[in-house]
Amino acid sequence: MCYLVRHVACKLVSLCDNAEPNEVTLQRQILMFMKTGKSWLDCRKPLLADGFLDLALKAVTQCDHMNAVNCIQRCKDMLRRIPKETGYLALLCYNFGVDTYQQKKYEESAFWLSQSYDIGKIDKRYSPGSPVQAKVLRLLANVYLEWDIKQHQERALNAVILANQENPHPAGLFLKIKILLKGIFPDAVISA
Repeated sequence: MCYLVRHVACKLVSLCDNAEPNEVTLQRQILMFMKTGKSWLDCRKPLLADGFLDLALKAVTQCDHMNAVNCIQRCKDMLRRIPKETGYLALLCYNFGVDTYQQKKYEESAFWLSQSYDIGKIDKRYSPGSPVQAKVLRLLANVYLEWDIKQHQERALNAVILANQENPHPAGLFLKIKILLKGIFPDAVISA
């Protein structure tokens, strides 16, 4: 009978999904989902267990993202003391952005790519350079394009314009045309 109570409690927790739960809440959810999954396995109901174990995995991923965000913030603060690490940190964020983009986690990808670009601007002496910065911005524009062009068309266009200013490239020109064709822009913007 305990497994039914856990089942209902977990369903309530997942229905009352907090948009940005803190780390303690996520850890509690993970524990709750895992215990419920184990209870269903003990009752020889693997299909029900699978659903709760999937919820636990999603919560773990979300918790890892929050931890990574906190770590990057601390690293950015340390860049004032050790500016030579600027390029490394910018490329690390870029790699996170690429990974999350490939997983179609567009919001996280946009965050990491924005961080990469911002970190690359902190100290030009140690930044990855204009070609890499432009590449980051072009990928960011693609993220906005694939995420939801109607909602993020301005951001996508701004990112590709910035990329083309940073380092002109045929891919940037093509991407700008693609964004203009898919978006809903006034004629003045399209002719510019």
